[in-house]
Amino acid sequence: QPYDELLEEANVQVHGAPNAMSLNLLMPVNTHRILKTSEFDSAHTPVHYKPLFPFKLVSVSWSESPIFEIPVPEKEQGKEEKTEETETKSEEDGEEAEGANEAAPAILHADLQNKFIDEVVVFRNCFDTAVTVNVDGKQIYFTATGNEAEDFEEVEADEYEKLMNKIAKTFTIDISETDLKSECLVAEDDKVYDLSWYSIHAAPCYLADKVLFKGNPLWEATDKKEHFAGCSVINDGDDRLIALSIRNGPENRQIYFYGVDGALREIDNDEMVTHYEAFKEKEQAERERYEAEEKARLEAEKDAEKEEEENKEGAEEDEEEEEEVAEEEEFTADIQ
Repeated sequence: QPYDELLEEANVQVHGAPNAMSLNLLMPVNTHRILKTSEFDSAHTPVHYKPLFPFKLVSVSWSESPIFEIPVPEKEQGKEEKTEETETKSEEDGEEAEGANEAAPAILHADLQNKFIDEVVVFRNCFDTAVTVNVDGKQIYFTATGNEAEDFEEVEADEYEKLMNKIAKTFTIDISETDLKSECLVAEDDKVYDLSWYSIHAAPCYLADKVLFKGNPLWEATDKKEHFAGCSVINDGDDRLIALSIRNGPENRQIYFYGVDGALREIDNDEMVTHYEAFKEKEQAERERYEAEEKARLEAEKDAEKEEEENKEGAEEDEEEEEEVAEEEEFTADIQ
């Protein structure tokens, strides 16, 4: 059995021929073929992919969207003994590849033919992704931003650096700002009487691990798997009650803060409930006051309408009396 077939792993991507491997950046890699590492195993640092000897890498994709490919002569791609089953699979794969190429063709570099990819470096936070492909000492840069994260384009080094700096800043979020510039975040707000409230929701791929409020540190992850998932903030004048949601894999936990700007302190669940109930009592008192004022206003309007109707009826009666008097006077004048 061929050496490369002995090294296949279950539940990982199939990289293809040993001399012409492909790499899908969104799927687990075959660790016998490609080494995947990241410094400190943190989202803050780029992820590195390196083909292991003697395997050779020639193309990179993002799911079904090709990013980069080196044209490889057919004789270099490695040949397998064809059976009826493999021929059928090859035809199906060819049709799928043809459809993918029609949708988003890879960026070909004919000038690099007969060379191979030494390393692929990926730095991302949610929809913003920067990719470097290293081939024989040459670095080729690709970026994708926004909701169409699979639409990569080749860019110059300065554009790549700009996106890298932008991505680095997104790992910190200031939750006092609701005018969000990221498609990875959604904010909603409301005002109930004298209390204002807003929430921020983060997409699962958004990996912020430091939270500020008006520039002041509020929370920072101590576990590399923890990230900001969202928050709810209730404002009563200068007083604030904050519920911070922290994601750790499939699980979420809540952290609570209370105080004024620059003096927010972490509180436990019992104290949070106490402050929340106080906010609810104030809201109820404000609701009752508003409803009483609204009832009084409606009653005043009703009384005013009634008075206006009575005045109108009185005016009509006076007008009728005046008309009767005028008719009598006219009749008397005619007789005389």
